[in-house]
Amino acid sequence: MSNESIRDTIKQKRRLLTAHVPTECGQIISQTICSLHAFIYAKSVAFYYPNENEVDCFSLVATCRQEEKTCYLPTLNQDKLTFSLWDVNSILRANRFGIPESTHPEQKAPNELDLVLVPLVAFTDDGHRLGMGAGYYDKTFADRLKHPAPPLLIGIAYDWQRVPSFHINDWDVPMDMIVTEKGVYWPGG
Repeated sequence: MSNESIRDTIKQKRRLLTAHVPTECGQIISQTICSLHAFIYAKSVAFYYPNENEVDCFSLVATCRQEEKTCYLPTLNQDKLTFSLWDVNSILRANRFGIPESTHPEQKAPNELDLVLVPLVAFTDDGHRLGMGAGYYDKTFADRLKHPAPPLLIGIAYDWQRVPSFHINDWDVPMDMIVTEKGVYWPGG
């Protein structure tokens, strides 16, 4: 099956989810993330704004703010992402894909973040992620192919988005872990 076929199949299945599923699964995933040492010690956490029934981990934002962790949202910057502060005063504006972004002027470089939650369309047991196809996360974190974290990249998915394989390019950046409503996938571990 081609990457495009996998994308189409999973996106179609995601469109058919009932409205409560992204939030309910997101709450389970958020609880799992809260128990990870990487989250406990993180000072800066980048989220994504859920789109097209992606898992909604926004319940984790309240925990971050209670524990004085700084939250960020990705912002499109040509073919890469920057990460803008996301606090209670942040104004959100839709980007060219209709996804809200923070307009806050304070930003962090990708390698200055401690933890990044990454949306995906499909994933494999070895931590590879199939995204929407534009390569924003891969281009943004390309240096991770040569250097380890930070940041720690956590793919967020429904467990049914796990597939046996798909075509992997040399520039595809694997996740450090994938968290679903059923648990944590540790590539190579």
